[in-house]
Amino acid sequence: MTAKSTEATALLRYRVIAEAISPRLSPADRGRIVRELPRQLHEHPDGSRRQYSRGTLDRWLRAYREQGLDGLKPDPRAALQETEHAWQRECHQRELLVERARYEAERAERQFARVEPENRLVARSLEQAWEERLKELAQCQDELAGFRRRRPTPLSDEDAEWLHRAGSDLKAVWQAPTTTNRDRKHLLRCLISEVVVLVDRERTVADLTIRWAGGASTRLTSPLNRSGRHRYVTSAEVNQLVRHVAPYYSDEQIAFMLNATHLRTARGNSFTSTRVGHVRRGPGLPAANPSSLRDSNDPTWMSVSKAAQVLGVSPDTIRCWAREGSLEANQVMAQAPWRIHVTNESTSIVPRDGVHSRYVPAGERALGAASGSCAGCQGSARSPQWRP
Repeated sequence: MTAKSTEATALLRYRVIAEAISPRLSPADRGRIVRELPRQLHEHPDGSRRQYSRGTLDRWLRAYREQGLDGLKPDPRAALQETEHAWQRECHQRELLVERARYEAERAERQFARVEPENRLVARSLEQAWEERLKELAQCQDELAGFRRRRPTPLSDEDAEWLHRAGSDLKAVWQAPTTTNRDRKHLLRCLISEVVVLVDRERTVADLTIRWAGGASTRLTSPLNRSGRHRYVTSAEVNQLVRHVAPYYSDEQIAFMLNATHLRTARGNSFTSTRVGHVRRGPGLPAANPSSLRDSNDPTWMSVSKAAQVLGVSPDTIRCWAREGSLEANQVMAQAPWRIHVTNESTSIVPRDGVHSRYVPAGERALGAASGSCAGCQGSARSPQWRP
């Protein structure tokens, strides 16, 4: 944090508490203003509006009365010292608890030692009380020992200087490739003091107030999931496409179509036959029925593979002719399997010697052209097609 940013932070804090430090205010008026300040939203230079807790405002007022404007300047070393002092105060309180538990155990022991052996009922009661006090003493000692093991490690001057530099650019630390998710969680725990969530069922939103360790507050509003809904919802485009092609094609074929058009599931995964089936059964669509195709009863309409057998060419050639319009064909949608109309006129495009005018001759196979490919497809970058 540079000197300029330190001065700007001090002026911002002064502007927040300026209303409560006027010497003309009576104690009653000053108390009323201090109680109202935590409820107000204070505008920052970046345009955001934040709230500050009562404890933070009291600390700023106390620092201004003691040191003036310099007391409002942020000091990372002071925060580290305050953390160390807080640990020492809590450790002292735990030591007092152990001392009190030890006194109670010793007192119970003395009471048990004074009882006469003839009073067995009283002796058993005092013995039981003594055992309970010993258990409490052991528990307090274990908690004190564990608390001492968790003592914050004092930072060296080099570590403190590094924290001073890193704190001025938390975004770089957060996005650094060496920062793991575990480190980010620890960083959030250090920065966030508490999160207050207020649920408004009428507006179906949740109002969140994040109170940061420095005293600032950030307000957020998050919509709630309505009853019966969740955030993983299949897009309307996928649902419409599945409704359109589900009566004609299998789930596996539909999965290929969706993946070829770069559509994804609600969770961002690629489609499989199982996932397509889940989407299809949602609106109650039945499984594919090939006989429902408009040309299913016409034997001259056939699949690509069957048309390739009838015409004596490769399936790739059939697809190329279908795209060029040399063969009458149709698709339910892009990337869907072709339906080829093979008639006597269609067979005329294949000469009797088996070589079409646009067919790549065998002499060119050495150049990378596969048998059964047409010249119109050579060198073209086309998206993969379903091959039934």
